[in-house]
Amino acid sequence: MENSIQKISNVDLKIMSGQSYRERLKEIQKQQCLIYHSRGAEIEYERLNTIFIKFSIELLLSHGDPVQAKSSKIPNKKFHQNCNIRNAKRICFDHGYGYVEGIATNKKTNFTLAHAWNIDIYGNHVDMTIKDAENYIYLGIQIPIDIVKFMDRIKDETDKFILPFLELNPN
Repeated sequence: MENSIQKISNVDLKIMSGQSYRERLKEIQKQQCLIYHSRGAEIEYERLNTIFIKFSIELLLSHGDPVQAKSSKIPNKKFHQNCNIRNAKRICFDHGYGYVEGIATNKKTNFTLAHAWNIDIYGNHVDMTIKDAENYIYLGIQIPIDIVKFMDRIKDETDKFILPFLELNPN
């Protein structure tokens, strides 16, 4: 069930053209390889965080909306820690919420993490993954549901960020 909140965005976005998309994918895979072969804790999380921020920060800083999200839950739904993309897409597809990608910065530590969250039908930003959302400042771009669905079909996994593969629509 789609609704109007899912179809809007604060930015007119489009998926990168075939050549640009392939070049970006190649750059991301190169970065993944470098990070993967380094040693450290929570390698998968660090890899996603570093790559998303590197390939999305310019778009976020120039066009992202700073917001304050609220921690939220939907009754009888379980949400997995560190699965923010999967959680946000699930709420988007199953419950008609908007889908947002961006960064969340902890107000106390200034640690910034790549993150996905939702917008409810009233326009409130809600986070199903971070339990203390009031301790974070969010900067994000809402991605229309047609782009989210299309990218899920062409990508191997549904738990990857979309924003690194988007650009401003010049029209």
